[in-house]
Amino acid sequence: MTRAAATPTPQARHGVTHSRVTLTREAVLVDDTPTVPVSGELHYSRVPRERWEERLRLLRSGGVTVVSSYVFWNHHQPRLDAEPDFNDRLDVAAFVCAAADAGLFVILRIGPWCHGEARYGGLPDEVATAAHPVRTDDPRYLAQVEAWWRALAGHLDAVLGPDGPVVGIQIENELVDDPAHIATLAALARRLGLSAAITTATAWMGARLPIDDVMPLYGGYSDGFWVDHDAPWHDTFREHFFFSHVWDDPGIGADVTARDARPAPPADVPVPGAHYPVATCELGGGMATAYHRRPRPDALEAAR
Repeated sequence: MTRAAATPTPQARHGVTHSRVTLTREAVLVDDTPTVPVSGELHYSRVPRERWEERLRLLRSGGVTVVSSYVFWNHHQPRLDAEPDFNDRLDVAAFVCAAADAGLFVILRIGPWCHGEARYGGLPDEVATAAHPVRTDDPRYLAQVEAWWRALAGHLDAVLGPDGPVVGIQIENELVDDPAHIATLAALARRLGLSAAITTATAWMGARLPIDDVMPLYGGYSDGFWVDHDAPWHDTFREHFFFSHVWDDPGIGADVTARDARPAPPADVPVPGAHYPVATCELGGGMATAYHRRPRPDALEAAR
């Protein structure tokens, strides 16, 4: 394996300097060795706590090295007049510790808007239906987010930091046209202590991102579970079975762009190779088979 030069990245503002994980322009280094992290998704709040250990060890035995999870705000705090709940299956700090015991690093996808097929993308009803706009720099929305993230940071304090299992934080999800808001959220998370070696954001749909604040991560699905059951297999899904220099997948979120009358993203979005290694966070190897369209890609097809 060729050792990657430890070239500093624009991620100086991203967060902590981790004792084991470093991000360079060319690679993710684990213990100074270039590594391809293999991440698997497991939503702690959707799994009985007594099953965490089993699920995490199954992931690790299957070759996964990093477990990622959304942190759904409305799972912890359905109503803003109640304190956030971090008990039982909502004890995310305990989940992080269980992951570490299984030999896994952790990436927390803290939103505040997550998607993940959760109601209002994980926003509490009171936030999602407020008169003021959400997913913007509106001060009223940011005040609500800050209160939630402050509680979350306090709960996670013992598992964050340079020696902790949390090596990545994802900001927002599929917000493609407001890089200033992504930067605001990234700065807020850092200020509250929700920071890690790598800060990421989803980059598909031609997303415009603040490149100095987040590492873009791409995605791809063998088929779209969000399309009609009788729709033909679209070329954007077919293309994932062939080698290509194109990383953005315009098929992801196509239902949203159509519903919101947004312009379709460009088909060939240049990757930020001068800043970061190219990486993905959603390859849909398993999730798509749970819906009305049932592709069966094998592990090697997802890995390629």
